[in-house]
Amino acid sequence: MIPVDDSIPIYVFPDGWHIAELVSRFDYLREGEQMGNCAGQFFSGPCTIYSLRDGRGRSHASILFDGSTIDEVAGRANTPLKLKHRLRVRQFLTDRGYRVHPLAFLRPHIARLQRHAAALQKASISEAS
Repeated sequence: MIPVDDSIPIYVFPDGWHIAELVSRFDYLREGEQMGNCAGQFFSGPCTIYSLRDGRGRSHASILFDGSTIDEVAGRANTPLKLKHRLRVRQFLTDRGYRVHPLAFLRPHIARLQRHAAALQKASISEAS
């Protein structure tokens, strides 16, 4: 059986870009592979993932919805979104009236800083010994 993209376009921009709700296990695994993130682990819950996709169906942002709030918005490899993608996601969230966690767009920055701090701490410990 050939895997099929079962995601559902829930918001369409005039130029063909859209926001898709991921539905099947394949959708979540595909998102994780295309975006270089851990989207696949959310298939069985507790969160829903939406994906910003271009007219060819390629993912550009993963949007994590915990059932009441948009908790995280990230670009490829959990990096911050490019401005042009952030504007599209914000338009979708505003038009649909989603509640957005104050740090949703900053979580990729925070995670990167935490990884960097941990690496620096590890390096300084190894230099001291």
